[in-house]
Amino acid sequence: MKIKVLLSTLLLITTVGGVTATVTPAQAAEASQTKLKTFPKQLRGTWYHYYGKKIGLHKMVITKHQLKVVLKSKKKTVKGTLMKYRYPGKWATYDFADKENPFDIAAWVPTKMTIKGQTHPIIAELKQDVSKPWAYTHFNPGKHQYMAPLSTLHHIW
Repeated sequence: MKIKVLLSTLLLITTVGGVTATVTPAQAAEASQTKLKTFPKQLRGTWYHYYGKKIGLHKMVITKHQLKVVLKSKKKTVKGTLMKYRYPGKWATYDFADKENPFDIAAWVPTKMTIKGQTHPIIAELKQDVSKPWAYTHFNPGKHQYMAPLSTLHHIW
């Protein structure tokens, strides 16, 4: 039961009211929406983000058909709906809504970011409550919290 509360809290922290926080009403009207049956290749793999001392390291394993979450050594397979929103200008966001908590939506943008002089693929998780999106990396960040600079998401604004 504690893992459900912890994951619900985590998802509540990372919720995004869809992509409405990051686009203008005109852009939202032009977006094409597609429900996906599988996770796209650019989202697949093992992704890490360090949330700080209280929450710790968050690990997401995304396969073709599953999203597994590991937080504080607790593993959970999250079932939900993945939507792709494609916008003019060849960019897209992927919104994942958890079936247990349908109002908890994670909005991801796959992009690249320079970390310590090297360019790495990241998943930028967009949020309403923080000015910079969290960056999920393929490497374990240890106790460093990476935030995606807004310049990596210049195509959104």
